[in-house]
Amino acid sequence: MWLCFVDEFGDFSAKFDSSGGAVESYGSWRPICGYGGFLIPAGYYKEFCDHFTRLRMIGTRNIAFAKHNAVLNPDKRVSFDEFALLFSQQRHRLYSRSEEVGGTEFFSGSYLNSSNHSGARKREVIRRAKKFLSLIEQFNGEIFFSGIEKEGYFARPRNRGRPRTLHVNLIPRALRVAHSEAAARKSQIKMIFDHHPEDDETIARIRAKQNRQPVHALAELQTRQEYSQEIIVRERYFDYLKEPMFHVQSHWSLGIQAADWVCSLLGKVKSYECDPAKFNSYELLGKKLGDRIEDLRSRYSAIDFSSAGGSSGAGQQLRLDLGGPADLNH
Repeated sequence: MWLCFVDEFGDFSAKFDSSGGAVESYGSWRPICGYGGFLIPAGYYKEFCDHFTRLRMIGTRNIAFAKHNAVLNPDKRVSFDEFALLFSQQRHRLYSRSEEVGGTEFFSGSYLNSSNHSGARKREVIRRAKKFLSLIEQFNGEIFFSGIEKEGYFARPRNRGRPRTLHVNLIPRALRVAHSEAAARKSQIKMIFDHHPEDDETIARIRAKQNRQPVHALAELQTRQEYSQEIIVRERYFDYLKEPMFHVQSHWSLGIQAADWVCSLLGKVKSYECDPAKFNSYELLGKKLGDRIEDLRSRYSAIDFSSAGGSSGAGQQLRLDLGGPADLNH
């Protein structure tokens, strides 16, 4: 069995102008979005977690120290030596959320977006990223991703309707890639997603249940898990995807935290590959890590350009060989 830990990469949001066209609206805007993470043989997962924990502790102690003191009153703050002692205690590592450091923090995007930081700091970010990617490779892991260029998706006429949110709507693509990977390996894949508000009960769902409506079958009310179960049954993926995806809070799963690190790199590197001129602040990451990520990419992982909204249904791929449309339709 293979485990597939999945988080989000890119940016899922967009605003619309008076004609319904997409508008770039946020400083964190990305031209692509999707689900990404990594695949790993189940038998290697425990040892991977041991090494991943050590990597986090080496690189994140200073960040965790700052986060720890930031939430305390001045008279209760601890020195670095006192914190280091707390940090080394098993109970603290297991139950304190202050140790969880996201990929954005670990790979310190501010170093890459500002010319005010020294080249040494930028090289440190690249060194951390390469060490992390080598850790995935060491345990026979592969980078997993399935995404779209948002322009094609949001350019569709809004009157055609999108009853499911984008987070839910992209689930079939991720499952299709996972099933293709599982079939190629002739091995089951278990998918574990980072928790998202789309997975929770909403007021609309609660009211629908009170009215005895089948919320699992109503597109606009479906959770990601309910939709994944529908897709697995409809597409007959259950030969290798035995269960629908399930989600877990990231602070309870080292695998999800590692997937977050992967997605932090994917969002920047793939944005640069999509539009080098607009995202030239990520040029260093793109040039230093693009080929490395490509080497670790699972066979069917892809970013699909136009099939999400194009009338022909034919998908264009990124400039790199990220898997052709025939692969995605396997």
